[in-house]
Order: sequence, then structure tokens, then C-alpha cells
Amino acid sequence: MILDCIVTVFALKMMQDRAVAEVETRYKDDFVDNLISGSFYSEASIIERACYLGYNLNQPHQVLVINFDTPPRSLTQPGRDERQYLHFKNQLVEVIKAAINSCNRHGMIAAKK
Repeated sequence: MILDCIVTVFALKMMQDRAVAEVETRYKDDFVDNLISGSFYSEASIIERACYLGYNLNQPHQVLVINFDTPPRSLTQPGRDERQYLHFKNQLVEVIKAAINSCNRHGMIAAKK
């Protein structure tokens, strides 16, 4: 009976951690989107948000934007669906994260639809 309680508590904690991670990811994605598009209220507000996320915008940064106007040809063939395109995009994000980490860099990656 104790083991059942422990399993339940552990599952609830994992669900809570996942929800927090999803909110953090959404917040970072919105921040990067606002920063790149220039749609923020003031410089102070964007600097405050950056500090909250652990970034100092007073230091030089490099930005890489990858935009697919249309999905890659290999994903537009008959029989392919949007799930496969999203899977491809997620794999691309993971490769970029790994590359940044292998260079011992601190980076923020945001993926939009």
C-alpha cells in the first residue's frame, strides 16, 4: 500500500514538472518571438524578461533564424502528414541544442509552427 502511494506521488510530481517545463518553454518561445519581431512594449521590459530567463542582453549575441516558407520536399510527398513535419522540426531543434551544448555555449532555442 505504501508503494502505491509512492508511485502516485511520483507520477503527480512528474506531471507537475512537465507542466512547469511546458510553461517555461512557451515563455521562452514568446520572448524570442517578441525580440526578433521587435514587438515589445519597451526596452526595459524586454531586458527585464531576458534577466528573468537568465540572459544579459547587454552582451553581444548571435542569432540564427531558420524559416521554412514551405515544408521540405521530403515532407510534402503524398502520404506525409503534419505530424511528420512537426517531428522533423523537433529533431532539428534537438540537433541544434546538441550543437550549442557541444560548444559549451548557453543558448535559447524557440520553435514556432
